[in-house]
Amino acid sequence: MMSRNARMVASSLALLLTALIHMPVIRAQVAPAPVPFAALREVQPAPSASREWRITLRPAASGENLAQLPSPTSRQLAIARVPDRDPQLTSDSLVVLAVDASGNTLDWQIIHDPRIVRAESPGADGLLSGRKLMAETAEVRAVLGAADQTIELRVFLPRWTGTDWVLEPIAIARVGR
Repeated sequence: MMSRNARMVASSLALLLTALIHMPVIRAQVAPAPVPFAALREVQPAPSASREWRITLRPAASGENLAQLPSPTSRQLAIARVPDRDPQLTSDSLVVLAVDASGNTLDWQIIHDPRIVRAESPGADGLLSGRKLMAETAEVRAVLGAADQTIELRVFLPRWTGTDWVLEPIAIARVGR
């Protein structure tokens, strides 16, 4: 005699197996591993024409650990971007990477996280107090080089470990050709 829990598990497994059998094959998207910022600083992009990329950043769907974003839009710029001399991360930053077909980083840029909205309002005593709000979606704009080799844009969120910054992947956008 099966217990109620055992019957529920067996029923759930049967439904899952049926769904898997009839589901089309989908290529699994493996999330990129966290990247130490110190290693990224060593990447020196080759001088090339720059392209402004626009990505609509949204949260990952339930069950995803990484948001799969629609293809970004872009426009060619007349001049090349000059990389920052001494790029600095903050907890309010994002890092956007341009990646080639081999998974190599072609170029990267630190941008302010556009999802963050700051608000100040008076309290009951009349004093202003600030709050930081997080929007669910926002448009990310990054200027990167090597546009003709870029097949994917990856968005990372910096996390301070106490000794160094580590970049946690939060979204990927495949470049449509």
